[in-house]
Amino acid sequence: MSKGGCIALEAAGTGITALSAQAVIRALLGQESESLRSVLAWVPGGLSGRLALLVCIGLAGAAAGARAHTRLLHGSRTGR
Repeated sequence: MSKGGCIALEAAGTGITALSAQAVIRALLGQESESLRSVLAWVPGGLSGRLALLVCIGLAGAAAGARAHTRLLHGSRTGR
């Protein structure tokens, strides 16, 4: 992957993680939130199912960002 691709993946992963963390906090504090309930209405399990999905999305974003960051660091050391 090119340096620009790694930077874009790292930025996207960071953004996804931040947005899903915000959604989890909003779901916990304001359980009557219509926007979150309507977007994730297809998820089985009610509130706990929606929270589990959002946590998984956040973890996937963090993993993608961390992987891209690691590739950037190791790529710059080896001269790639």
